Amino acid sequence: MLEAVPDEILSITGPQAGWSLITDRPDGEIAKWATPTGQVRKVAGADVIGLDTEIANINWLGGFTPTELVVSKARSDSAAWLATADSLGHPMDRIELHGDVQSAIQGFGQALALLHSLPTSDVPFGDGWEALRADIESSLPGLDNASLRQPYGRYEVEELFTLWQEGRPPLEDLVVSHGRASMGNVFMNRDGLTSFMDVGNMRVVDRHFDLAVAQHSIQETLGGDAAFIFYDAYGSDPDLLRLDHYSLAAVLHP
Repeated sequence: MLEAVPDEILSITGPQAGWSLITDRPDGEIAKWATPTGQVRKVAGADVIGLDTEIANINWLGGFTPTELVVSKARSDSAAWLATADSLGHPMDRIELHGDVQSAIQGFGQALALLHSLPTSDVPFGDGWEALRADIESSLPGLDNASLRQPYGRYEVEELFTLWQEGRPPLEDLVVSHGRASMGNVFMNRDGLTSFMDVGNMRVVDRHFDLAVAQHSIQETLGGDAAFIFYDAYGSDPDLLRLDHYSLAAVLHP
């Protein structure tokens, strides 16, 4: 509902007539627009807390890597608003904008390797398997098994959660995780990485959580063979048991 856009946001973005809707969640809790200067997000309800988290994560990540730049934030009676500057690049799932497919996939792998090389101390977000387990458990009431991709949709959500907990790997290789490491959330141009986007779900967790999301994104965008190029650029192959475990985690914590 654009009628209630705070003046602090409009002073940065310009008139509402110049905005175009990117996403709008069906329940109306989250909406995102492209503007002449960047992007604007509006959130309401419980998701307002998530926006505060995303701002903290953007500010932390910006001390190490290219990412979004917060230019304004505001609250109205019913929502919170965030304006970020133009990322200057293109999402990696828009392969046609990057020219050479192989170079694009290599850039995606190198970007994720860079993120995973960051220090895991003094981070503003939770860490470890137990923190991920708690987040997944809190999200279960909003999941419907009929909406899960196959083969997971054959099972009840609570059953999948039990199976996931029982399959906990004995070891963790903890890194700074994007949390939603799809190709669409990494922006690049000819000079390289320009921004990590949608960083509200960052955490310290086993690297395979990101690798599971990244591999699924690659398979949907380009097919399975492209994953080999990605892992060469990333610098190591996945442990298949842990990849399977965290693939299920990603399904349960979309």
